[in-house]
Amino acid sequence: MIFYISSEENQNLFDRIVNENDFINKFVGKFSLEKILIEDMAKLGHFKRVIIDLLALKDSEEEFLMALNTYSKIGDARIIILANNLEKDDILLEKIIELGFYNIIIEKDYNAFKEEASRVLISDKTKEEALIMIGAYDEDDERLKEPRKSYTFLSSEKIISLFSSREFSGATTISFQLANFLAISGASVVFITNVENEVEEIKFKNLMKHYKIKKVKEGYYKYKNFDIYTNKCSDIKYNDTNFIIIDMGVLSEDSYYNLAEKRENILITHSKPYELSLSENIINKYSFNSIILQSCDEDKKANVSRIFKKTDTYFSHYAPSLQSDSNFSLFKNILSEYIIEV
Repeated sequence: MIFYISSEENQNLFDRIVNENDFINKFVGKFSLEKILIEDMAKLGHFKRVIIDLLALKDSEEEFLMALNTYSKIGDARIIILANNLEKDDILLEKIIELGFYNIIIEKDYNAFKEEASRVLISDKTKEEALIMIGAYDEDDERLKEPRKSYTFLSSEKIISLFSSREFSGATTISFQLANFLAISGASVVFITNVENEVEEIKFKNLMKHYKIKKVKEGYYKYKNFDIYTNKCSDIKYNDTNFIIIDMGVLSEDSYYNLAEKRENILITHSKPYELSLSENIINKYSFNSIILQSCDEDKKANVSRIFKKTDTYFSHYAPSLQSDSNFSLFKNILSEYIIEV
């Protein structure tokens, strides 16, 4: 069950996101967080998740932080803080993280909000993920520069195509992370993404800005140790390339059959019932080597795996940063036929 301390303007924000088996108990209006979290704790005992909308609080910043700090010592519910009224550089966000509360949502765009909310309702963010979200984490810190394992790659121009079951399934993020994993492991990688419309154009520009991707010319870009092409480039170079990673976007019959036959097909989807039904239909119609499911509860993974028993099924970890190594083991397992550790 979920307890939601909500402002009037945000009271329906989570309604389309929570699992149909969940129940949301809403307090809507203006409240003192200390009174609800501390004085009324006995009433909250049966709630496993508590969502706090900052717009619903009448506390001062100091009172709010004191209430959080006190609750951290006596409470055990997962605290989720809706802070979409703040910008990511607001100092209050850093103070919340310092207290050990990492499940913060600042997204203003609904689709981005939906992805973040779906994730934190299922499992906790790490401190690293929270700091990355507010731009306070150095992705090039020494921890990420530690020597990595060495690999030999048994592939030449191997095409790996990743499809989304629907819009905003996270295929672009997974595709980028896969290309990054292969590149920093020593493989020669080319990454290709389709930019067909205004939404995809905006998404790609945001990726460029966030990851400091450098434009070489129209349709051709460089990110650290691999090349990136969009469908606007007419002369894609594959010289001495081990892997060609293609972010195909939402699956369609044309996009599926327009690619070469000898390739690894990966479907990216989520685990809500209607999405599982959609993905099952896709798997029955098209040939996929693997399926990666995101935002899946631990107690549901066995049942989900049985649904896709004819296809290798994997479950990704939440990893908003391209540099995150959360899914490296997953990628290595998927491509084990082509990667040998030395």
